[in-house]
Amino acid sequence: MDAKIIKAAIYTRVSTEDQAKEGFSLDAQLDKLRSYCKARDWEIGGEYIDDGYSGRYIKHRPAYNKMMQEMEKWDALLVIKMDRIHRNSKNFMMMMEDLQKQGKEFVSMTESLDTGT
Repeated sequence: MDAKIIKAAIYTRVSTEDQAKEGFSLDAQLDKLRSYCKARDWEIGGEYIDDGYSGRYIKHRPAYNKMMQEMEKWDALLVIKMDRIHRNSKNFMMMMEDLQKQGKEFVSMTESLDTGT
């Protein structure tokens, strides 16, 4: 029996404050996340990039909202660090509930959080 191919939604974000910090550039995040997918034999189901948006407010992030509307295109949501997806724990928990209801996984690459394992 063939193993199911996982399709990952790659989400990257930088706020204006993050852009000054080393290692948080969008290109660096994308490179690491693409490599992670390749190493795990995952397909990329979409790349969603919010450039210059705060992590505090969901409604102000167009790529995040598009990604959540396109859940049928992916199986797992992959981020480099949890603070890239949400800075607010209530919003994070609401997102996790939505993902669980839809049978989707959440993976934070650097924090070893993978709801699929």
